[in-house]
Amino acid sequence: MSKTYTNEEILERLKSLEGLLLERVFETSYSESLRTYDLIDHLRSKAHDLGLEGEDTYTALIRDLEKLSSTIGGLINGRRGEFLAAKSLRCLRGNSMLLCNIALPNGDSFEEYDQVLIARSGIYVIEVKNYRNDVVIDDGGILRCGLHSYNVGERMREKMHALWDAVQFSSDGCMTEEDVHGMLLFVNNDASVTDLFHRVPVMRCGQIVYSIEDADRCDENHVLGRHGSHQVRPPRTKDSGRVSNAA
Repeated sequence: MSKTYTNEEILERLKSLEGLLLERVFETSYSESLRTYDLIDHLRSKAHDLGLEGEDTYTALIRDLEKLSSTIGGLINGRRGEFLAAKSLRCLRGNSMLLCNIALPNGDSFEEYDQVLIARSGIYVIEVKNYRNDVVIDDGGILRCGLHSYNVGERMREKMHALWDAVQFSSDGCMTEEDVHGMLLFVNNDASVTDLFHRVPVMRCGQIVYSIEDADRCDENHVLGRHGSHQVRPPRTKDSGRVSNAA
C-alpha cells in the first residue's frame, strides 16, 4: 500500500518548495513575506522586458507556478475551515470525541477525513468546505463551485463505508452501519449553498451542534422508551440535519 500524506504534510512540503524558489530568484531581496504570486509577477515583468511572453517554456512555467499558488492557497483555506469547524464542534454538550485529519485504509488506497465525531447518536463523517463562491449540489449529487466539481454523494458513501469497516469489529454489536452518518459543513456564511440532492445533510457552523445535540437527545429518549411505557424513535439523521435548499 502506498504512503499517504495528510493535507498538513502536503502544505508543509509545498511551502518549503515555495520558499526555495523565492530565495533562488530574489536572492538578497528575499523576504519571508513573499509568496508565489510575487514570483509570477516578477517573471512576467522580466518576460515582457526580454520579449519572452510567447515562449512555450515561459508559458508552462507560469502555468505551473499558478497551480502551485492555487494549491497552497486552497490548503491554507481548507485548514482555516477545519479550524472553524473544530471550534464549533468542541462546543457539543455531553460525551463526544472529535478526531481531525485522519486517514483510513480503503482497499488499495486511503480515505481522508476532515473531521470524525463520535457522539451518543452515532459516528459522524464531517466534510468541511470553505468555499468563497456559491455552491450548487445537483439532484445527482454533483457539487459544483466555480470550475470545481465532484460527486459528493459517491465520495461520502465511500468514506462512511470505509469508516464502518474500521470500527464494526470493535463495536461489540452496539451499533450498525446505519449509525454512521455523513454531513457537509460549510464554514463560509457569505457563500450560498443550493442543495438539490437532499441525501447528505448540509450544515453551517451555527447549526451543526444543535442538530447533533437534538439527535443525541432523541437517542437518549429512545433508550429510555425501551425501558418505560413508551418508545420514542429518533429521526433519521439526514432529516434532522437538513437545511433549506438555498442556505
